Amino acid sequence: MRSRAWFPAIVAGVIGAAAALGGLGIADALPLSSTSAVGPAAVPSPGPGAFQPVTPVRVLTTQQSSGKIKAGETRVISIPQVPFNATAVSISVTAIKGSASGYLKVFPAGEAQPVSSTVSYSVGQIIANHATIKLGIGNKLAIFNSAGSLDVNVDLQGFYRQGSVGRFTDGYIKVLPNGSMEISQSTEGPATSVKTNVGRYRVTFPGGYFGSAVVSPNTTLPGIGCAVASVTTSIDVACYDSTNKPIDVGFSMVFSV
Repeated sequence: MRSRAWFPAIVAGVIGAAAALGGLGIADALPLSSTSAVGPAAVPSPGPGAFQPVTPVRVLTTQQSSGKIKAGETRVISIPQVPFNATAVSISVTAIKGSASGYLKVFPAGEAQPVSSTVSYSVGQIIANHATIKLGIGNKLAIFNSAGSLDVNVDLQGFYRQGSVGRFTDGYIKVLPNGSMEISQSTEGPATSVKTNVGRYRVTFPGGYFGSAVVSPNTTLPGIGCAVASVTTSIDVACYDSTNKPIDVGFSMVFSV
């Protein structure tokens, strides 16, 4: 197993966020003013490849700049607050009062859209989610909106540097409602999955570790959500309906290892 200086801090951050869920839905657990669930509040003297937290700064407010993002539109934004050798950013993405139910995908500018969404929203809802996204050329990100029009806020909470310790690698998996793995794509090798209870799944990554993950349910029905429940050498995912009742829907996950 390779050394990951930043991994324990990320695990602590994710577990803290999972504890905060405590029966809440995604909309409650990830408020507009939420701080980062990925990475610690402070990391002393981060080295190459380490996570560097920053004082949260808003890098996009469509209400005050470029206007609402329309259906089918991809908006490209720059992240000038990170150094030239940054490889990925930890951000909070907030969907604000969409005119239709839909989802946002945030991904490196200049690259193909990922399969999984970053945050899903219902009509008129304000909902945020955290993500670690690889930066595109020129430290740029792309934001795609699937339906209607809405305002979007993006808050920067930290970044990763290029270096010898740690490496950001995109991966994608899709887990079926019965817990079986339908798709597993990663340069580290295939992940495995198992259903542990109603609406509960466990994913084990090659080498027994991961960097960060964003999950979304395999359904477009409103009110259905999935979230990271706990992290050990694997990652546990919980899926639930609008009443917080566990539900077998399966999920998609974009992750770094």
